[in-house]
Amino acid sequence: MAAGGEFYNLKIMAINKNIFAALFFIIFIFGAGLRIHNINKYDLWFDELSSDIYSAHQAEDMEKSEILPVYLSRISHDPHSPLYYFLVYSYSLIFGGGKSLRVISLIFSLLSMFIFYRLSQVFLKRSESLLAVLLMSLSPLHIWYAQEARGYAMALFFTLLSAYFYIQALRINRPLPWFFFTISAALAVYSSYYAAFLVIISGLLIFYKDNRRYIKEWFLSILAILVLLLPLVLVFIPHCQFVKNSFWLLKPKLADIFITLAVFNLGYSAGYGGLLIGLALFFALFIYGTFSFYKTNKEYTLALFLLTLLPITVTYLFSIWYVPIYITRQFFLFTPFYYLLIAKGLGSIKNRLLQGAAGIFAVLILISTLSNYYDGFMLSSKIQREFYAGIHQKKNYMDLLTGINKKIKENDIVVTTDMHSFFIVNKYYSSIQDLRNPGCRTARLLFYPPALSNLEKKYLRITDWINALSENDKKELYSISITRPYFTRESNTLLPRADMKSVGKFPLEEIKTRRIWLISSIWDKQGLLPYNYHLLKNSLSEYLEKQISIEKDGMLVELYARKERQG
Repeated sequence: MAAGGEFYNLKIMAINKNIFAALFFIIFIFGAGLRIHNINKYDLWFDELSSDIYSAHQAEDMEKSEILPVYLSRISHDPHSPLYYFLVYSYSLIFGGGKSLRVISLIFSLLSMFIFYRLSQVFLKRSESLLAVLLMSLSPLHIWYAQEARGYAMALFFTLLSAYFYIQALRINRPLPWFFFTISAALAVYSSYYAAFLVIISGLLIFYKDNRRYIKEWFLSILAILVLLLPLVLVFIPHCQFVKNSFWLLKPKLADIFITLAVFNLGYSAGYGGLLIGLALFFALFIYGTFSFYKTNKEYTLALFLLTLLPITVTYLFSIWYVPIYITRQFFLFTPFYYLLIAKGLGSIKNRLLQGAAGIFAVLILISTLSNYYDGFMLSSKIQREFYAGIHQKKNYMDLLTGINKKIKENDIVVTTDMHSFFIVNKYYSSIQDLRNPGCRTARLLFYPPALSNLEKKYLRITDWINALSENDKKELYSISITRPYFTRESNTLLPRADMKSVGKFPLEEIKTRRIWLISSIWDKQGLLPYNYHLLKNSLSEYLEKQISIEKDGMLVELYARKERQG
């Protein structure tokens, strides 16, 4: 009877295991569908275009011997993941660039869901682990970065992978988990400097009670990680200098920490009321989950709590005391640990009615925010800038530029008034390779020095040149032009340096062409156009008259032509 009862229990456990596996498969498929749905609905935005610069087609005009040093030079001036950019280049050799680069993020996001399920089973009960995976699968934030051609989804994957193998190494202390922890942790840091917090926290946890017996293995892993990261030193110092001298962030406020948690909950597409309600609900579950888990497993609670809040806290203090580097999206890779404690809180509610109500409400608010996301909703520009530093509404501008391109005639000049539109227009003509006339080959950035001296000056990298101009020269109209490739041995910045021949005065009154296409844009879909636009508009109006004006998604295209003489 005892043997029969034991067999029966094992059979029930096997059935339950299969049921949970089936439920995870359903959640996974549903999450995959949400990540694939409308993945190419919007055109590449500024940061995604920055990723596409590293695509293989951007190196078509280079000699093979130049590609590696040129790319390395560019990477040293771009404080984002060098590993991701090399992956972009390799991927684009086969599948091309542009929107197809979003597939990289999609794949890493799907892999992260699978690793997260395995990791959640280490910390939580099976039912709670399914809740955690459900939170990730429905997360508007995770779907946002699964559909964006940037390195955040890749950083998330390697962070989860290194966390999983580290926990496994502490549990079974075998060489293989320590080896995989070493490799995945190094890849995580190559993907995001913020992943270094995971390595630091692993050092804090190794001194917790029984873990101390594995200090030798941990120390050897850390040494190996540091050796693997040695090549990163080549770009790390230039990255630090760039962030210190040329970054655009302001010092964070204490409220930014709560905004970060609100973004963890609902991403960037919730309404103001939804953000507050979501913050109250999920933060309450997070706190309750922390206290509930602490009663049963202090070590795991400490690990999850540190992985959630230590990176945010340290970065906040560093930004207050030294250099502002606090930006919510960089903490994206730590969101799963936050979800684990939320799932624990929800699973620990003893009142089934209350538990069900909280769970249903959480799912409904996530679905409602997802609906906003697919509709392209974000809060008003003012609130958006305060809450979501560096995040902007997704747009479609290709149709507008394609329509304008069909109307361009020989010897027309295409000019832009700001860096945003300058970059977009250059990338557009680069992608279509429309070389019918000089106006299409090169879009120019027209500007008056005073208008740009405080506008994106650090990214334009022409501040020193502007400051060297006399007061009379500053009243003149200047032009910057650029052709492919976007960076060379002599110019490792997005735009050419000021001492290059592509920067010079623009003789508006002497131009022979009769038509100028003026393109301006703003980061959001609504708002005020840059000051430089108004200066150029006034200047053009002295010689030309506006004949066409078309606006879409925050991009304005105007055609100016010489006034026909009467008689």
